[in-house]
Amino acid sequence: MYFVSFVFKKFAKGEKMKLEKSIHINCTPEKAFAFATDFANAPKWMIRFIEAKILTEGEPRVGAQYMLASKFVGQKMEMKSEITVWDPPTRYEYKSVDAPVSMHGGFSFIAKDGGTLVTMHAEGEFGGLLKLAEGMMKSQMDKQMDDTMQALKKALEG
Repeated sequence: MYFVSFVFKKFAKGEKMKLEKSIHINCTPEKAFAFATDFANAPKWMIRFIEAKILTEGEPRVGAQYMLASKFVGQKMEMKSEITVWDPPTRYEYKSVDAPVSMHGGFSFIAKDGGTLVTMHAEGEFGGLLKLAEGMMKSQMDKQMDDTMQALKKALEG
């Protein structure tokens, strides 16, 4: 069974943008979690992400930091993030640190119909000059998130 569900909520001025997408993947939650949270895999499935670096030594855990660099609106943008929830194999969440976009989000991995329902969510606010292009950036983020979930499915199902 395959489906993609999408929720996009545009809030009144001054409130945060929220995106959420889900996809059913034919693998175990353990496999999906392990692949999606191995930051070295990020450029393989996270659309427009071109680089990933672990900034904290040791195993992933709450408080560990990493940096993902993406190509967004034609520009390289680095986002340093910190893990805020680490609950293998069901949930992982993060928040941005020292980034041009104040963002938090994460993934959940729930066993369903012989596979895993993977849900990705993000909530954030644009600051500075990025605020001027907020509408265009929301649209691009929506498309990027949809493509990312499709790429995760393809990477895990082969």
